[in-house]
Amino acid sequence: MASATIDPMDEEDVDFAVLAYREDGAWTVVEASPGHVTDLDGIAAALARFGSESGVVAMVSIAEEFFVLARAAGEGLRLVLSDVSAVPVYPLAAEVAEAIGLDDDTDDDLVAVGHFGLLSDLGMDELELELLCDDIELYPDEMLTDVATRLGFGADFEAIVG
Repeated sequence: MASATIDPMDEEDVDFAVLAYREDGAWTVVEASPGHVTDLDGIAAALARFGSESGVVAMVSIAEEFFVLARAAGEGLRLVLSDVSAVPVYPLAAEVAEAIGLDDDTDDDLVAVGHFGLLSDLGMDELELELLCDDIELYPDEMLTDVATRLGFGADFEAIVG
C-alpha cells in the first residue's frame, strides 16, 4: 500500500481489546482501554507496558467486523488482520495492511493477511490460525475466543469479553 496519512479511528468502533502474556507458565490476561488501541502506535505502546519472556499478545476486535492480532517482535510488530475488506472502511485496518506490506492490488474479498505464525511458539500453529481466519461463518469475537482457548487462557478471556 502506498504510504499515506491515516485518520484516527473512533474508539467507539473498538468492541474489546485484550492483552495476554505468559510468565512462569501461567497466563495473565488484561483488558486494554479502547482509546489506547485505535492505531498501531497505541497497540505497540499497550504491548510495551507488559514485559514477558514470551511476548505479549494483543487481541483487538473492531465493530464486529474484523480483528487485529499483534505481538511485539524486536523493534516491530507481527500482525494479523482478519479481513482485508475492512481496509477501505477502518483506519486501523488500513494501518495494519500498510505495516504488513499489503499492496494496493489486493481484492476486497474476506481474506486474512499477516504473520500467521505469530502464535506458533505459544501453541497455535500457522495453519490453525489461517484456517480459523478463513471461517466466514464466525464473528471476530468467536475467532478470538477460539484463539484464547487454544492458547490456554479462554476462561480469563471470556471473563473480560463477556
